[in-house]
Amino acid sequence: MPKSSSKKIAKPFSRMNADELAAATAEFDRPAPGALQIRRAPGREKARLARAMARPNGAGGAIGRPIVGEGAERINITVERGLLKDADNFADAHGMTRSQLIAEGLRLAMARAV
Repeated sequence: MPKSSSKKIAKPFSRMNADELAAATAEFDRPAPGALQIRRAPGREKARLARAMARPNGAGGAIGRPIVGEGAERINITVERGLLKDADNFADAHGMTRSQLIAEGLRLAMARAV
C-alpha cells in the first residue's frame, strides 16, 4: 500500500476563485525583508516641493537648462574638422563651451556687418 504524501498538490492559479487566490498569494503582500521602504512626504515637504516645481525654468524648480534670452535651439551645422578642433581648443583655453564660442562669433560677425 502506497504511503500518502503530506505534500498538497496546489491548484493552478487560473482555476482558483478570488478567495483562494488571495490566500495563495498572501505571502507576497508583505514587504520583503530588507526591502526599501518608501514613505510619504510630510505636509511641509509636499508644500516645499510644490513651490519648487511651480517656479519658472531657471529659478531652481524646473528640470533642464535655464532659459537665457529667448531660449536655445539645437542646430546641426557642418564645420571643417581642423577648424572645429582649433575652435574646441580655443574655447577650452578660454573657459568657454563650443556653443558659447559659436554664439559669440555670430554676435561679432553680425555686429561687424552693420
